Amino acid sequence: MTKFAVITENGRVEFTTHEAALQYLTVVGGIRIEQVDEVINTYQPVEIEVAMWRIRVVMGLAGLTSAIETAIASLPEPNKTVAESAWNYGNTIARTSSIVAAIQQMIGLTNEQTDALFIQAEQLPA
Repeated sequence: MTKFAVITENGRVEFTTHEAALQYLTVVGGIRIEQVDEVINTYQPVEIEVAMWRIRVVMGLAGLTSAIETAIASLPEPNKTVAESAWNYGNTIARTSSIVAAIQQMIGLTNEQTDALFIQAEQLPA
């Protein structure tokens, strides 16, 4: 199976489509995209979309709000403005979004930790 890897200063992140890799490269500011033919990482994130208030609550309870805001502030424009607007004013956010992938990498969360935070957010009582 052909995959696309975004090469960053900290390693690489793999995608199944060139479009997804390009979107991630734009948000994160990686170095380049490489096409790879071998399966390197078969991880698939949980497919959850949650209300922004829910993920902000869970991130706050986990003590991650400051790290997220710092990560967003360090993004290049126009990605910074987009991420700030999504974080502060967005209605929902998908676990599989490029903003989540970029912030996850920037603050050092594993895929499993990020999945768990989204699952916890989904289960919050309204």
